[in-house]
Amino acid sequence: AYPQQNVQKPGCGFPILRLLAFFCLATGMMTHWACGTWYQHELSLLPGLLARLSAGDVLLGDRGFGNYPVLVQCVQRGIDAVVRANTARRRIDFRQGRRLGHHDRLVTWRKGPLRPGYLTKAEWAALPSELDLRVVKVALTIPGLRTRSVILVTTLLDPEAYPPHALAKLYLRRWLMELSFRH
Repeated sequence: AYPQQNVQKPGCGFPILRLLAFFCLATGMMTHWACGTWYQHELSLLPGLLARLSAGDVLLGDRGFGNYPVLVQCVQRGIDAVVRANTARRRIDFRQGRRLGHHDRLVTWRKGPLRPGYLTKAEWAALPSELDLRVVKVALTIPGLRTRSVILVTTLLDPEAYPPHALAKLYLRRWLMELSFRH
């Protein structure tokens, strides 16, 4: 069920599984998880976990979740998302969209031409052709932290209710929780 990596010699090493988990930001407790093989993409495990969230919940995620299909799935379920933008896959241009503030834009993302491998043809066809989102560049001022700023993508569109500094604080809490996994 959980094969060895193909770079290991037979009989050496350990089987490896893919684990995707939700943690409660308030307590740090793992609340839900999904397991798959090492060769499965973690985004193929996400729909089962999204079903565990309720309308009004907020999904915080790293740049692996900063893509169009994930954000659409969140909106369709009434879940908000604050995720790091995957700038390797989608260029973020702060000259585009409606200006909400400094490095704060309301933008429309369009569905790309290529279906990701973790979605079926039917799931891909069911996604809307565009989605309104907010992109915010925020500073992270923590001594010793290598990253100084990040670009966040969110479904929380109201800049008054969700100012950039609050989004930065929220994302930083998620990041610090991830850094403490080894403890």
